[in-house]
Amino acid sequence: MDSLVLDYNKDSVKDIIMVIENSLQDSSEEEYPRILIVLQGLDSLNYKLEASNDTLLLCKNCGGFFDPYDGISFERDTLLISQWGGSAWRWGVEYSCVYNNVDNSWYIVKEYTYSLHNLDPENTWEDETNYFYKKLN
Repeated sequence: MDSLVLDYNKDSVKDIIMVIENSLQDSSEEEYPRILIVLQGLDSLNYKLEASNDTLLLCKNCGGFFDPYDGISFERDTLLISQWGGSAWRWGVEYSCVYNNVDNSWYIVKEYTYSLHNLDPENTWEDETNYFYKKLN
């Protein structure tokens, strides 16, 4: 569904971060979770599962009128996971995750949420939760 190829642990070997979803989602009313997968590159052909999470990403039908998934990106050593939904009343959530080279683990460090009415965007409600290294998986 979506992926990034990068070197998050700075060992000069390409790593992969991807979002996958169940192929049955398009033909079913059932809500299947999306899964975030982090693969650490061992060399040019082999990878190790570094982390996975099936609770951060909302299902395709969980955003109201639209698919809430807005993408993953990697900025300044931080993985950003963005989602939003709604119609006249809109909401969004963005998770910030970092990799710790000391214990070779991924952590959620921040959750940013917001809500607004599209006719009154200046009146936006925002909240930010900082986690002290909450493990990704």
